[in-house]
Amino acid sequence: MKNKRVKMNFQEFSNADPVIVVHVICGLCAFIIGPIALYSNARQALHRAAGYLWVFSMILLAGTSFSSTA
Repeated sequence: MKNKRVKMNFQEFSNADPVIVVHVICGLCAFIIGPIALYSNARQALHRAAGYLWVFSMILLAGTSFSSTA
């Protein structure tokens, strides 16, 4: 039995449930902001701001994972 690949495009993404859209955006934000928080100097304001943004996006990511259905 072959695995059927599902292609996702922007049209399907824009028609998706808003919870899924928030979940994906938060995941991308955490994926991009995480290395900035890790590799910036700990005493810089950038490190603190990136850290707060990463934590906030991870909280939203975890919260939206409970209400998303596949």
